Amino acid sequence: MEEISGVAFIFNQKFFKDLNEKTGIDLENIVYYKDDTHYFVMTAKKTSLLDKGVLREDRTDTAMLLSPENIDKTALLEYAKEAANFSTNFALPNLEYAINHYGQPDVAMFDFTSMFAALNASRVIDRHGHRLLMGLVGDSLLEVRHQGSSLRLSASICIVNVLNSKVL
Repeated sequence: MEEISGVAFIFNQKFFKDLNEKTGIDLENIVYYKDDTHYFVMTAKKTSLLDKGVLREDRTDTAMLLSPENIDKTALLEYAKEAANFSTNFALPNLEYAINHYGQPDVAMFDFTSMFAALNASRVIDRHGHRLLMGLVGDSLLEVRHQGSSLRLSASICIVNVLNSKVL
């Protein structure tokens, strides 16, 4: 099965319309990467999540909308699996969820409507008579990555920061 590096509604309207008509799942985009696990990321429309019972109630406050008590976890698992199966033409027949560090299926909902950005990738501050190098770690500002590459990038950034500290 080929990876889906990122398909948005505007570039493949037929796919997303077919998905909605056949499953009731209405997405703005979908990404699929495979590594040690199969990794799907999708942006679902709120009305679709409500119609499919993933969200129990429509709430105006985003934090309340996505609060654990407003999410039917079983419906979310089914929603994600149904979208994954459709998007891969059912080529992955035995999809099982990876288990996270809480012992639960590794599926989550996030709010990406707010963006944050740093003014600097790193900076030096003085604390108690010592110079301290502070640097950002992670790839959340770059793009969604499949399992493992975030750790490698974070480790690389740490090494660069250590080398930079030697220059100071």
